[in-house]
Amino acid sequence: MKALSLGLAMCLVVGLYNCKPKETEPEVPNFGKEFENVKPLPAITQSTPAAVTTTPAKVEVSAAATAAATGLASGTVTAAVTSTATDMAKAVSPEKATSIAAAFTPAVLTTLSSGGALPASLQADINALKSNAALAAYLPKVTAPTVNGAPVSLLIEKGDNNNAESLPLSYPSFVTTGVSSECTDASDAAYAAAKKILDDSKIAQDKLVNDTYNTAAAAVSSTSCKSTVTAGLTANLAAAKTVLDAGIAGVSKMITDKTVTEANGALLKAFAYSNYAISVEAFKTSADQGTKACDAEGTAKIAALKAVQTKDLGTIKTAYDAAVAPLKAINEANIKKCHDQGQGN
Repeated sequence: MKALSLGLAMCLVVGLYNCKPKETEPEVPNFGKEFENVKPLPAITQSTPAAVTTTPAKVEVSAAATAAATGLASGTVTAAVTSTATDMAKAVSPEKATSIAAAFTPAVLTTLSSGGALPASLQADINALKSNAALAAYLPKVTAPTVNGAPVSLLIEKGDNNNAESLPLSYPSFVTTGVSSECTDASDAAYAAAKKILDDSKIAQDKLVNDTYNTAAAAVSSTSCKSTVTAGLTANLAAAKTVLDAGIAGVSKMITDKTVTEANGALLKAFAYSNYAISVEAFKTSADQGTKACDAEGTAKIAALKAVQTKDLGTIKTAYDAAVAPLKAINEANIKKCHDQGQGN
């Protein structure tokens, strides 16, 4: 009887347990409602690159050299011709002057006319004349070109390793840590869908900015600039040769007419040839500077484009970060609610 009662009691306990109502899972909230007002990033107004300013290379022929050349070409003994012979005599003897003039052979002149170099020994003689104070007033003045106000010299400059880094086109999603559940998954999904609206608009705006940069950078070219420099050099070399030929012809006339002595004639011929060589050197230097300035101008234009690209990408990133931050905060709050309701354990 006692055993029977124990059995009945056990059955009763089991029955009562089975009859107890089962706990229902908490309802998963509709997290999407909290992100309904998310809109794409506002359109960006792209910045305008800073203008690149330049000034060309320039060769200024001295007044003394111009007067001397004009006098020599006239074939008459002008005041400038007399002064030139006197100044040359201070720098070199008539015998040395004759030697210098004779060194300008047709082959040397042909080389010079195309911008080539003088033989070393003759170049040394010309350098000596250039450095003589008596002839300083006859030297041309070479003014270097500028790019954005900075002179462009022919010195080799160290490279700039501070290259601007392009900003990434997209940014990683915020990672939510914790135990996953149906509730937290729903919150993450709503957050990801809202964030994708911002991601897509950011990627589109980044692409717009980068495409603008790439198109503009590809259009930057120094070809036309360098062609202008080359054409200028060709014209200047031709003009210098014309001045030389007229000067030599004029000196020869004065010697023939015996309006100048043989000694002074030698000095004047040496002047004409040396003035030609110095002029060619000045024009070549100016052209080399001009060519380098063409490259510097292109580099400056690319730098200006890069600056606005970096600026605009930064503006987009700032707007993106500001728009994503509240969404992240909402998601983190929702996930905390999930855990508080026991759905994250």
